[in-house]
Amino acid sequence: ITIIITSLAMEEQLALVDVHTDTVADTWPLVLEAVQRASFIALDLELSGLGSTYTQADFEVRYKIMRDVADSHAVLSLGVACFQWVELHSSSQQISCEVEVFNIWLLSQRPYVIDPQSSKFLINHGFDFNKQFAKGLPYSPGFSEGVRPTDHTPQALLAHILTSKKPVVFHNGLVDVLFLYHSFYTSLPPSSNSFLADLTELFQGGAYDTKAIAEYKMGETASYLEYIFRKSQKENAQLKAEGRLHLVLRPAGCPSRDGASYMQLVSITPPPVPTADEIAKIQLCQTFASYGFCNNGGCQLCHDVMVVLAQEGVWEAVCRERRKRKRAKRKARLKEQREE
Repeated sequence: ITIIITSLAMEEQLALVDVHTDTVADTWPLVLEAVQRASFIALDLELSGLGSTYTQADFEVRYKIMRDVADSHAVLSLGVACFQWVELHSSSQQISCEVEVFNIWLLSQRPYVIDPQSSKFLINHGFDFNKQFAKGLPYSPGFSEGVRPTDHTPQALLAHILTSKKPVVFHNGLVDVLFLYHSFYTSLPPSSNSFLADLTELFQGGAYDTKAIAEYKMGETASYLEYIFRKSQKENAQLKAEGRLHLVLRPAGCPSRDGASYMQLVSITPPPVPTADEIAKIQLCQTFASYGFCNNGGCQLCHDVMVVLAQEGVWEAVCRERRKRKRAKRKARLKEQREE
């Protein structure tokens, strides 16, 4: 399970295949082939909004709120990453995995709500609304009868993924699964019990949520995606430097696809890490550090995940030194007691 989290973060560049109305004839077969080859599949949705708060403790109440949100909003794009285990090199202490990544632009044919806060977040992270409206694959929410994998629709792709019975990985997956179900399968049922029962049948290969794993299995101090991504990347690099078992992730694909107009190399090289002197002078926004966002438009504090990790590293070093001194004192006392 830990490997599922860290497997997103190991190479400096990954190939991204752009799927939209101009490229779908060439790229759709690649998506279907990648799903068939995959050992597991990661899905990520970009949405037109999340509505009002849905943090109520009662799950049934939260489900009904999110059901209404899924009905009034739309899926703007679907990210599909297909991972295939390649080999374990025991001599070099590395696990190899190939990945094919697809960004599928979508355009709902039904009127939908766009939340300003969500739009701002997407734009700040490079989302191109002009491209989405101009080239998104048109779809109508709900299930289409007689759907075939070769149909260029998200319903066809979801059916292909589910029938492959491959494990599917999400981050903060409840929201994504609700939208997948309502947009590309059928209308969400009135109660959460029926919804959860359907999920068991749909995801026969298993569904995993890296946010839940990070919070409840690994005990991370934060669980937003960028934090988990960069921390996993950092830890994997440390394992490699120490000659311990680590992951090597490389783009998949045949040479004939290189340079194709629909493929681009995306850099995931980590940004520079601040020096100790720089860290000491930086005032970090604690809201951002904890949740990965800050709704205070006038906030002048730092919103940089690398600073978050660097400050954590400094604090961990301080804690290690304190534990080291305590152990030394304990050993000294024991020695004195034995000598007495």
